Amino acid sequence: MDKKDLLITLIQDTQEASRFTETKTVVIVSILGGIVVNYISDIDEILKNFNTFSCCNYILVTLVLLCLVVNIYFLAKIIVPIANPVDKLAVELNKYPNLFISDENINNNNFSDYKKALKNKNILNSLQLEYIKVSLIRNNKIKFYKKLIVGSIIQVVLFIIHLLIYRSELLALIITN
Repeated sequence: MDKKDLLITLIQDTQEASRFTETKTVVIVSILGGIVVNYISDIDEILKNFNTFSCCNYILVTLVLLCLVVNIYFLAKIIVPIANPVDKLAVELNKYPNLFISDENINNNNFSDYKKALKNKNILNSLQLEYIKVSLIRNNKIKFYKKLIVGSIIQVVLFIIHLLIYRSELLALIITN
């Protein structure tokens, strides 16, 4: 396997790892969605008995919703890739021809970098740059995925505690009425 084939294989493997991270994210989205559905399905009871709940109940529901917002931010960072990864790389890599064709280049009919990259002497440098960009994107997704896991665990624990308190207070209201 020559250097070009090796770089192409590395790029493909890195892209697959990035896609796998996105696939695992679906499980967390389902869990967070279940929490939201639970609150939506109970909205009538929550609004009806809002004034009778304890301060602890209010604090926990606020923390659960705050965690949800933070986790949605992490999800967005996983799903939406880095806008221009070349800008985040070392300056010496900017001299490599870029295989990426941006909307700006398409709109201006400017394919000079792309054509330069396809010349045989430049293709290895272009593939190296592409591998580094894909690796940067993958690493960024993994970083936010780890944060999403921690945020989701915190949110699920808070949700369970809130659910226990909420249900016990709701049961107490039913018994007293």
